[in-house]
Amino acid sequence: RKELSYAVPKGSEMAAVPVLHGLVQAYRVQNHFGEAEELKFGLDEKGRPWYANPGKGILGDALADRAYDMQGAFEDVVWIQEGAVVACGSGTIVAMDVTAQGGTERKKITDYPRGKGRCALFPAPGPMSFYFAFRELDRVKDTLYLVTKDKSEIVLSVGQRITAVAGEPGNVFFVLDGGTRIYRKMKGSEGYAGYFDAGEAVTRLAYAKEAGLFLATRAAVGYANPDAQFRFLRGLISEIYVRGDDLYVRYAGISEVVKVTHVSDFRKLKHASEDTKWGQLFPES
Repeated sequence: RKELSYAVPKGSEMAAVPVLHGLVQAYRVQNHFGEAEELKFGLDEKGRPWYANPGKGILGDALADRAYDMQGAFEDVVWIQEGAVVACGSGTIVAMDVTAQGGTERKKITDYPRGKGRCALFPAPGPMSFYFAFRELDRVKDTLYLVTKDKSEIVLSVGQRITAVAGEPGNVFFVLDGGTRIYRKMKGSEGYAGYFDAGEAVTRLAYAKEAGLFLATRAAVGYANPDAQFRFLRGLISEIYVRGDDLYVRYAGISEVVKVTHVSDFRKLKHASEDTKWGQLFPES
């Protein structure tokens, strides 16, 4: 497609994933799905692509072209490492699964103060893990938690909105108020520090353990590690998502997802060409 351009490091491969060719378009008409930002993308335990519209309570199996009722509206959803979908809303965080009868069943993970704030969910590495951001309504404060199978712990609290999160415990990257800067919270540090300034609003973050940090704006996907910072995909970007050594990129208004494989190869890059160079690392990064 003319609106997409690729500049992927040697050793990586790209492939179009057959995602929702008819389902997204049909839902936009039949269920008023709205803008692409309302959709969330993820993979189940078998690597099958799924979509959700949490605000309308719809879970969609992309390959089967089938929708499921989430039994209510939610504020956000995220697919965890094991492939289960986790949803938050109305003071509760639940894990959700599709039943053999074509419905959904929910298992409560934990509660949070209902009516006192809003929630957002982000992927985290590790078994049964995800990040949960709680935004208080009566004051300007967001608290980010790392939720695992055994516990939940506070990562940080800030007086701004947390709009994107990625990273592993002890090395967490985040964006505040949809800004251009990415911040980093390291294990043992009392505060946080600037890591990278993209020069344009950062909408999504994704982290691969063997590759490092990826970021998206509305117009491009990039890589931001100490040795190299560059753009490598351009187009109207809706979402980026990491599973294993693969990066998935969903484009706005296009019924497909692009997969970049072997992203660990990005670690081998020590510089970026002038036409792909992007942003500025903070001196302490």
